[in-house]
Amino acid sequence: HICLLALFVLLPFSSAVSDVVLTGGVSAPSPWDHNVSPPTETAPSPTPTTSPPTASPPSPCPAAAPSPINNGSVSGDMTWWCNMTPHAETCSYYFRKSLNNNTNRSPRFRSEFLRMLVHIALDQAVITHTQTVNFGRSCTNNQRKAAWSDCVKLFENTVAQLNRTLKGLNPSASDDVKCTNFDAQTWLSTAQTNIETCRSGSEDLNVSDFVMPAISDKNLSDLIGNCLAVNGVLMKHNHTTTAKHNKYFPSWVSRNERRLLVSPSLAKSRSHLVVALDRSGHFRSIQAAINFAARRTVKSRFVIYVKKGVYRENIDVGNDNHNIMLVGDGERKTIITSGRSVQRGYTTYNSATAGFGGQRFVAKDLTFINTA
Repeated sequence: HICLLALFVLLPFSSAVSDVVLTGGVSAPSPWDHNVSPPTETAPSPTPTTSPPTASPPSPCPAAAPSPINNGSVSGDMTWWCNMTPHAETCSYYFRKSLNNNTNRSPRFRSEFLRMLVHIALDQAVITHTQTVNFGRSCTNNQRKAAWSDCVKLFENTVAQLNRTLKGLNPSASDDVKCTNFDAQTWLSTAQTNIETCRSGSEDLNVSDFVMPAISDKNLSDLIGNCLAVNGVLMKHNHTTTAKHNKYFPSWVSRNERRLLVSPSLAKSRSHLVVALDRSGHFRSIQAAINFAARRTVKSRFVIYVKKGVYRENIDVGNDNHNIMLVGDGERKTIITSGRSVQRGYTTYNSATAGFGGQRFVAKDLTFINTA
């Protein structure tokens, strides 16, 4: 099972990225350097003036917030908006306790309400991630440590996905940051899936009695579920039910990158790093090259040429390591393989041969195999 945590393209033919140079002041190491606004919307009408529901809202996760009883009130308008979501009480409670100026007022449009929902979910995700990190002191055996380690990574990625969504939905965002509702739905779905994956890790390793706040609390799932529901309505209204493509390529693939993808040899000749088992490159390990690329300060397209061979390793492209491109010598010649499994003490999440957190990852002319 290959865990794909980012939007990327896997193409089995030759490829490449324009006149690229090492950016951000990072120089290639010498060989064997191993130290290294939608259509016009209208505000709801008429505006109700009823009070928030009197039912007790769900309890926040431990240490996340004070008791919701009499902790301020949501305006009639905000109650109206929250009642349109599948988890209305959770929505009302978190808006009521929010001290952020961007979320304690009533929205005028559905798109504005969505941004406020994402902001609330992001705030709660940051709290949950911090709680999960601190919970590591309670790990008393290797199985619990493995489950906890996965959850730390997963909630870190959830924070990254929500932050990416919030920035992308901002009407004043630059073109390279702005996203469509389809993009937002993909990232929000990833954030939601991360929570379920965290929960399943404890079951994989038979430590379901090991209860972290991230597992026992469902408020964050409900908040992201509300985001997905509202964004789903916007997708239908804006007719963005598929990703934007320019013929054969996603819209984020530049003209120069298309040349790299189409050319049989351009990417190899313009690679920043070379990985080779025979010691003829900068590294023998693909992950070492990826880690080196993560050190660059300007995250423009970075090409890593992986020479032919069978690389027995698990690779992970971090959340902030964007625009990585792996190019091999052919799908039958460059192979990345691993055999981690639950039987060997790994969670399903951590058994993936390759995981991608950075945006716009591209791989071509190589094969990923999981032999578990």
